[in-house]
Amino acid sequence: MTGTPARAGSALWLSLPGIDSAFGDDTHRLLIAMAATGSLSAAAEHLGVSYRKAWGDLRHAERSLGLQLVQSSRGGRTRGGSSLTETGKRWIAAWSRMRQDVDGAIARAVRDRLGEVLDSAALSERPPMPTLLLIGAEGRNAGKTELACRIIGRFSNGREIVAVKVTTVHEGGRSCPRGGEGCGACSGFDRFCITEEGDRSSGKDTAKMLASGAARVLWLRCRHDCLREGTDALRGRIGAHALVVAESNSLAEVVGPGLFLMVRAGAPGEPKPSAVRVRRWVDRTVISDGSAFDLDLGAIAVRAGEWRLLEASAAILAGGTSTRMGEDKSMFPAQGRPLIALQIDQLRDRFREVLIIANEPERYRFTGLRVVGDREAGRGPLMGIASALEAARGDPVFAIACDIPEIEPRFLRELLAAAGGFDAAIPRRRDGRLEPLFAVWRRSALPAFRAALAAGERRIVSVLPRLRVRTVEMDEAAWLRNLNTADDVAAWLAATRS
Repeated sequence: MTGTPARAGSALWLSLPGIDSAFGDDTHRLLIAMAATGSLSAAAEHLGVSYRKAWGDLRHAERSLGLQLVQSSRGGRTRGGSSLTETGKRWIAAWSRMRQDVDGAIARAVRDRLGEVLDSAALSERPPMPTLLLIGAEGRNAGKTELACRIIGRFSNGREIVAVKVTTVHEGGRSCPRGGEGCGACSGFDRFCITEEGDRSSGKDTAKMLASGAARVLWLRCRHDCLREGTDALRGRIGAHALVVAESNSLAEVVGPGLFLMVRAGAPGEPKPSAVRVRRWVDRTVISDGSAFDLDLGAIAVRAGEWRLLEASAAILAGGTSTRMGEDKSMFPAQGRPLIALQIDQLRDRFREVLIIANEPERYRFTGLRVVGDREAGRGPLMGIASALEAARGDPVFAIACDIPEIEPRFLRELLAAAGGFDAAIPRRRDGRLEPLFAVWRRSALPAFRAALAAGERRIVSVLPRLRVRTVEMDEAAWLRNLNTADDVAAWLAATRS
């Protein structure tokens, strides 16, 4: 699928005769958190549930399944704690694999059944507008105007920022669709209307944006069925190269913004229909209490006239032995430069920092990047990713093997967005193979990595049952290839020349 594919989710639980829900995803997450933290109370705190509820859910699962999943110790030198039994370890590993199978099946069904319909309209209906930073909200009074004003204030010094507010009206109802009577938002126009704010002191959202530093503030009011027509007229008023900060959910239906933030007030609730329609395109959900946000505005940047979110770090894993290539793959000449230099060029403007994970820092001094050595050499990519998670300034971390020459920006953006609320987002090919060395990992995965390494593991797949993993389905794209041999390099160079 082109663009950011649609996703469908599911809740998974196990029912037994006479028991509606013997075990489910929530209890599975509890067991994983307990294994990582070493105690039920710490796991409950980590997940934001009461100890009483966690204890009750665990006991219900054990009684329903007839299995002992957890064993406890009291006192002694360890001061007590909880750990998984061998049965418990096998159970969560099996549940994790089933969860991945279900997610993969759903994603394939969405792609195969709905993908053609979505793809046929995606690019033509949502032309890219990389100069647009779009701010939506899942509910009313979430704080999106406050966030917009802070961003405008931060970036208006030395730049001309055009602020936009979009109000859409759905016909067919008698009550005001904007939540009040007599505000004038829904009247005074036929198809759409664009007005420019000139008063900084009225207290309206548009006035607040003007007072925060916007050079101009435009208000688009339109019928929803005329949104594209109104947006085209709005873009004509703005100009092709102006940086724009806009408040709207619906605008994402007709343009592809450079950055799309969705504001949520506190705990998840029932989102507005307009938020549901566009949530597959959201880059980052921002949690708000109306005045404070869980987003560091320093992570927002303008690069080459386009809005970017630079929360994440990238880590190039260059510590392998390159046995099949016969020489260091990261230094293999490609297009007249070391292969790693091509990767750096593609990553530098999209991440807060780019790290190189290798045990020979002098070898990579020419890059000017920070080189981080493995805590223990010779432990493979499992140690490499753990070292990256420990050293990176950003969270999450995009980990990429040093032998992947091409990085597709649109898929990378989708992968980063998919990691929200998970410990990892990993591409999955149509044949079921995972690509953990072209994946996004969160720092929350570190306890599982450390436990696997302490157990003598070297394979990345050994850590997956301990984590909340989202798999991202990908087509058999020719761009994602590994250069393992000199023949692979020759074939890739021939393809790029053609």
